[in-house]
Amino acid sequence: MKDFDTCRVLVVDDQEAMRTVVSMVLESMGISNIIETADGSEAVDILRRSYYGGVDSPKEFDIVISDWKMPYKSGLELLKEMRCNPRLRHIPYVMLTCLDDEQSMKEAIEAGANKYLTKPFTTKTLRGTIRSLLHGAEASGPPENGLIAR
Repeated sequence: MKDFDTCRVLVVDDQEAMRTVVSMVLESMGISNIIETADGSEAVDILRRSYYGGVDSPKEFDIVISDWKMPYKSGLELLKEMRCNPRLRHIPYVMLTCLDDEQSMKEAIEAGANKYLTKPFTTKTLRGTIRSLLHGAEASGPPENGLIAR
């Protein structure tokens, strides 16, 4: 079981307002070590520095929360890259997107998303998702069966 005050979360969304909302929800849970970035390419760079950066690199991330539709590298591309990397594949991943069709949900879950949340979301839903990923069995890597919340 992970204490929220020691968690490190990466929030990836091209909309600054959405990053702010997600970060505020995380902070309300006692999570203060939050890194925000605007696209999947920057997220990959941050993750690589975190895991491959050497002695002075920051500690590893406990969870990634990402939008799907972003410039440069989408959330789905980020997810696939993480799941192909042995040093990153264990990190729980939440796809937080406006895409609410069954095909998109299925594609994200098959790619390895632990949770799929659609926008708009409630604070309660996001909190429950984070809590379950950080404290539950799903926190050990990609899901066998993805869970979807709306």
